[in-house]
Amino acid sequence: MYQTYKCALFIYLYKSLGMPKEGRDVYEACIQIISELQADNGGITTGYRVVDGNVVPVGDANTETTSIVAISLLGNR
Repeated sequence: MYQTYKCALFIYLYKSLGMPKEGRDVYEACIQIISELQADNGGITTGYRVVDGNVVPVGDANTETTSIVAISLLGNR
């Protein structure tokens, strides 16, 4: 199982480094993964698995994961 917050941390760091060319593919993958993990209540699910190329949410949406995702996506860069 993968942890969603790690994608958020990558996005935050990638943007902080000025969005270098070298990490663009990972950035785009993280954006896609996070978009697939948004729950009906608006929160972001804590974990996921990849099954046959599809992202499958695992766990619940919580304040901590949702907050770090929001911070990473809505940052200045």
